[in-house]
Amino acid sequence: MIFRKATAMHVANILVIAPYPEMLPELQEVASEFPDASFSFETGDLAHGLASALKMFHLDFDVVISRGGTAQILEDELSIPVVEMGITAPDLVASFSNLPKNTTCIAAVGFRNVLQNIKPLTSLLPFEVDFYAIDFEDELEEALRDALDNEYDAIVCDTKAFNQARLMGAEAHLLVSGKDSIRAAFSHAVQICELNGALEERTRFLQEMLRSCGIDLVVYTPDGRLVYSGLSERDRSLLDDLKRYIQSGNGHRFVIRRNGRIYTVRLKTTVFEETRLVTFTVSSANAPNPDRFMGIEHFNADDVQIDLDHSVMHIIQGEQALAPLADTAQRTGQPIMLVGEPRCGKTQLAQIIYLSSEFKDRPLVRVECRLLNEKSWNYLIDSYHSPLYEADCTIFFHEVDQLEDERWKALLAAIKETRLPERSKLIFSSDHADAADVSRGSAIIAEQLRCITLTVPPLRAWKTLEGAADKYLQHLAEEKNADAPLLDPGAAALLVQNPWKGNLAQFRSVLNWLDMAHDGPSITAHDVLDALERREISGMTEQSAERETESLDLIRPLIEINRDAAAAALAHCHGNKSEAAGILGVSRTTLYKLLEQSQT
Repeated sequence: MIFRKATAMHVANILVIAPYPEMLPELQEVASEFPDASFSFETGDLAHGLASALKMFHLDFDVVISRGGTAQILEDELSIPVVEMGITAPDLVASFSNLPKNTTCIAAVGFRNVLQNIKPLTSLLPFEVDFYAIDFEDELEEALRDALDNEYDAIVCDTKAFNQARLMGAEAHLLVSGKDSIRAAFSHAVQICELNGALEERTRFLQEMLRSCGIDLVVYTPDGRLVYSGLSERDRSLLDDLKRYIQSGNGHRFVIRRNGRIYTVRLKTTVFEETRLVTFTVSSANAPNPDRFMGIEHFNADDVQIDLDHSVMHIIQGEQALAPLADTAQRTGQPIMLVGEPRCGKTQLAQIIYLSSEFKDRPLVRVECRLLNEKSWNYLIDSYHSPLYEADCTIFFHEVDQLEDERWKALLAAIKETRLPERSKLIFSSDHADAADVSRGSAIIAEQLRCITLTVPPLRAWKTLEGAADKYLQHLAEEKNADAPLLDPGAAALLVQNPWKGNLAQFRSVLNWLDMAHDGPSITAHDVLDALERREISGMTEQSAERETESLDLIRPLIEINRDAAAAALAHCHGNKSEAAGILGVSRTTLYKLLEQSQT
């Protein structure tokens, strides 16, 4: 039943749980004395009272009023203030007015909070009172039996004990709360509402002042309990990120990128009323669209997992070959330098490291050093929104050896200045066969950042290479909903023995050609030799081969193709032999031999 009164600008919204129906008329009568409050009335005792409160809770009450054990339960279960209706001296006199004459000793049975309320008043009574206080409902029957066994002149009870006593066939008298008690509880509830309303108004004012400055506050206790949050609904997902920094030092500053926003956060510890609090001040701005900056991309874990699942390496189960390296990377918190031949799986290893790290719920930022233009470089080094200022993410600097001297020096200085390795996971890659051959820039970066250097093996060294062609051909067949061709023993042997200097890219190109060009149910050794001759570009990608060797006739012996590919690569690199060797995936010695062949 709902009973509303008055409509003031600020109306206290109060729920009253009556322990017994007979009390409702008095409650409603007293409520009429408070025109600036809105009252809702329900009836219920203990668990029924809690159920009634929860049923009405969609009305967004400020305070709940109840009595006895019901008030105790409500206080334990609800997050809003609970006011208890007490028992005054006049109430006590009224409750005992019907006791037998010549009463010398009575028993009072009920919940502890009710009995504690009346205990100080019993000194005014002309008889003794023994108390049987309970804390839980299942203690009630035993307490009543103890009282009955002692043969008191009378037993007085709170509502629950009174009802239980009657069920047991015992005579009992009900402790009632009169109008004075009800009025005092209602007045206290209204005062609480007025005080909370004033605090809310002040809080809203402070919130608006902070928001006008672009700042929000979030306050935690040291054990992670949220005390206050001024974050909007859009930014609520930030709370889990902030919670992880509670134990960081006073004054700690960090940046979080989430949902297209950049959050700058500063932590401060304070003490309020002898309680230590951890306060985060959060300012935010829209993050720039990373697509505008060539060579800098952000990926979430789902994007990375999908890309990895569709890679050649995954299809042929190459993760097994990289597992020891991934395990090593997972055990270290230091930056990582990945070295190895071009297209041998360094990118995929970086993805595996990211997906197994503690930062996988944050972005993977991939910086393609070869593709950085002037605009994206300035953004990376100078912008406050750069990934260099982010926290708890993984940054992969792909082909860091492609940076010119001035740039890798500036990058190293920025990483050290921002103390980036302390905040995020850093991975670098260098397209060299082993650590001894890396560029000077890569070597200095690895040394000064104390990188763990991991050498990624070329495809030809994989122990899982046998059977890899079958797996890839099966994958292609499934995509076409067709039967996969069989590899005869000679064809399989040639594929395993091939040096695969173009690694995964070359493997994919050759197997795609075999799948397309083979005739019949099986692939023969002749088919493989033909494919290798037609598709072998000595480590160049298929795209670059088409671009740089348009004049090459590929229907020729392999030695001639390699010779012309070397010449084309050298021309592409404007005579830089080291760069040409890198593109081809061969050593400089091999490149010299190929070039000598072109002169004979």
